[in-house]
Amino acid sequence: MRRVGARGLLFLSSKPSVFVAGADLEQLGRLRGERLALLVERGQRLFSEISAFSIPTIALIHGAALGGG
Repeated sequence: MRRVGARGLLFLSSKPSVFVAGADLEQLGRLRGERLALLVERGQRLFSEISAFSIPTIALIHGAALGGG
């Protein structure tokens, strides 16, 4: 039997209103130094990994996606 790999990836959210409205600037403002750097690095790594997928990637959301969304 032949194994078939993934042909695509779908991110799906069915939140009732706003999907994401950007970063919590108050929370980010409380972070300093290494903690802030690690949080930023983690987010950038996630986006980089998703963009490097060799398959089509689609995000389907309901509502607004503002700022970092």
